[in-house]
Amino acid sequence: MSFSDTKQVGGFFGDDSFADEAAAPSFARTLFIARNWDLNLPFENPTTGKSVTPNGNQFDHPMWSWKHDQITTNTNRTVAGVNLNYKFNEHISASYRMGYNKYDLNRNEVRDIGSIAYGGIGVLKTENFTNEDIESTFLINFNYQLSKDIGLAAILGNNILQTKTSTTSYLGKEFIVPDIFTMRNVKNISSLYDEGDIKRNAGIFADLTFSYKDFFFINATGRNDFSSTLPVKNNSYFYPSLSGSFILTDALNLKSDILTFAKLRGGYAKVGNDAAAEFLNSTLLIGDAYNENPVIGNNVFLSDQNIKPEFTQEYEIGADLEFFNRRIALDFSLYKKSTTNLITEVSVPVSSGYLNLNTNVGEMKNKGIEIGLTLVPIKTEDFKWTLYSTFTKNENEVTKIAEGLDRAPIDIDQIGHIIEGEAFGTFYGTKFARDSEGNYLIDPSSGGIIADVTPGIIGDPNADFKMSFINTFKYKNISLRTQFDWKQGGDIHSTTIESYLGRGVTRDTENREGTFIIPGYLGNTDGTPILDTNGDKIPNTTQLTMNDLYFSPGTNGNTFAINSVDEATVYDGTVFRLREISLTYDFPSQLLKRSFLSKASLSVLGSNLWYFAPNVPKYTNFDPEVSSFGSSRLQGIEATAAPTAKRLGLKLNLTF
Repeated sequence: MSFSDTKQVGGFFGDDSFADEAAAPSFARTLFIARNWDLNLPFENPTTGKSVTPNGNQFDHPMWSWKHDQITTNTNRTVAGVNLNYKFNEHISASYRMGYNKYDLNRNEVRDIGSIAYGGIGVLKTENFTNEDIESTFLINFNYQLSKDIGLAAILGNNILQTKTSTTSYLGKEFIVPDIFTMRNVKNISSLYDEGDIKRNAGIFADLTFSYKDFFFINATGRNDFSSTLPVKNNSYFYPSLSGSFILTDALNLKSDILTFAKLRGGYAKVGNDAAAEFLNSTLLIGDAYNENPVIGNNVFLSDQNIKPEFTQEYEIGADLEFFNRRIALDFSLYKKSTTNLITEVSVPVSSGYLNLNTNVGEMKNKGIEIGLTLVPIKTEDFKWTLYSTFTKNENEVTKIAEGLDRAPIDIDQIGHIIEGEAFGTFYGTKFARDSEGNYLIDPSSGGIIADVTPGIIGDPNADFKMSFINTFKYKNISLRTQFDWKQGGDIHSTTIESYLGRGVTRDTENREGTFIIPGYLGNTDGTPILDTNGDKIPNTTQLTMNDLYFSPGTNGNTFAINSVDEATVYDGTVFRLREISLTYDFPSQLLKRSFLSKASLSVLGSNLWYFAPNVPKYTNFDPEVSSFGSSRLQGIEATAAPTAKRLGLKLNLTF
């Protein structure tokens, strides 16, 4: 059993700048305010206590926000588990495992009296969230030697998982007296949401493995799940797998000092997936009262009541090879995956009465390669250098989309889309007009780039490939480990870079005296080039200031930041990163002989210490690894997210 309790106090994030209800984020304002602001000047009105800014109070002064506006979050997590095992005889045993994981979050958000948010009356928002997982697994294990050469191992099992969540949130407006941030100190309280869900999944499965002389293995599995989030007629689904491996060196009794181990492997697997909790919800929604009359209407999403389970089928072949007693080791895999009945929400026209449709949206396929290479260049009695490197490359394509759609946004108001024939999450939006050779078409009156009359594909968030290099140097009891990563490609859409450049707050825009010409040819607003009397295209010669280059007027041509097309905010996300360094000292066993410890080590750790992103503006210091949507299906999109952080620490490991 383990228990953890955490308290965090911080400011507001986000990128809203002006006086609406979500305004005044101190984080975003600090990033984007003019660099000639003197933050040492008074930021509080001595009479009213309100925020004072040089720009006429369009937004709260960030120093005022840090003093008056806070988000306080308290979380605690309880994890408990029990394991029971019983051996019937030397061939049959049983085990039962049950686990409990509960996570509680309580958050208070304060907008103090005097903020431009909510008209300065003072607001308290509370949120209480609970997630509770209960999981049990029962296994019966069989292990037989059927003959001298043939072995059999089998598992019969059952797994049950229940996930339950609940969320309540209240908004209290207008503090009665200052500096007391409780719901009893507000004049008006409204419920923002009070909701919860339960999801249950039960599965029965079997695992069967045959071995022959410990060099040939065949494994087959089968599992049937029953899900509470699918329609009754489709809530039971089965998925199998079959794999085999052959240890070539043992089978042929190879005794070579060059090839010391060789294994070939291959397999097929089918994996089922259900929907999220409440994905099929079709109930009406109770809204805020209008003229003291209750309001009931449609939910924001429409659910397809005939959705089917999502399945992914994968074929894989690979090999594990070792040379010179593992001084060189190579493992690689080639795979091909296909996903059918992809379960997701898609945005629909608001004229339908909904924002999203929850359905099976289509099919997609993945194919790729994974390579791992281990080298031991130097090995002596006291010193060893080990290099482990990986290479992964995946190609993704949406092969089918729901009938009646040519594309579907993954999330409303975002540029990530599902488009048949393109990679999942491909960026789609407004873009620059170009001629047939790919050159920009320039508006002759402004020198800015004409917007294409038709939106289109403007980026792909999927990386071309990823590589990792892990070096371990060990000298007696001291070891040094470093990890260096390289991600090639994978586009990002960044509002942070857009705001940096558009507001002129980085050294990328410091040349305020010079003028610039966007390379391209003069064009018409319909996206066709303007030709001279000889029928030739006319090169652009219109000069722009630095301000024009990154703060487009919006009506007379587009440039490369604010008030421009979506394409202007998309960058190549190639990044090189020193992911981790650790220096570890293992205490000699002789020192521990008479103690209660069997092992002890002390490590100095550092992570994310350096990175280089060559294809984003240099002085924005933007890290392409930042994402506003975590590990969700919406990738490569950043909306004034918190930057990544360096981490330094000490770690003491004690084994009793």
